[in-house]
Amino acid sequence: MKMRKSLVLTVCVLCLFIVAGVLVLRAPFAAFGIGAAVDIYPETLNLKSSGTWVTVYIELPEGYNVSDINVTTVFLDGTIPADSELWKIGDYDRDGVSDMMVKFDRLAVIDYIWAKLYRMRIDPSSFPKEGVIVKLIITGSLDTETIEGSDTIRVIYQG
Repeated sequence: MKMRKSLVLTVCVLCLFIVAGVLVLRAPFAAFGIGAAVDIYPETLNLKSSGTWVTVYIELPEGYNVSDINVTTVFLDGTIPADSELWKIGDYDRDGVSDMMVKFDRLAVIDYIWAKLYRMRIDPSSFPKEGVIVKLIITGSLDTETIEGSDTIRVIYQG
């Protein structure tokens, strides 16, 4: 009986180590890079809209400079590249910290969100009136380090 309790305890401890290992391996990208503050506009995206761009503002923590971000490495959810010609350094939120504005092709973002909703088994035609919240992740690189930040937007399907 004593040996059985010891075996059960050992198995439980091993399971905890396995779970902890999986959690570490699945930790977000930013856990190993630089966490960026990200604001995505529009904050509400209509899947039936016909605008041109989705605009993203990236702000880095103290000690890092957004002008060091290589624009060609900036992606939305690892799939949609930022337009390498349409970017600007400024302070859009007027907090005294520089940020980088990048733009993503709106139709590419809408197509991507359609696919993401399909994988989540969400039918946009049956959206609640207030829409659904979708998390989008922005990644990129400085000279030698990676950056990651996320924001949520409300997605609606109204025409």
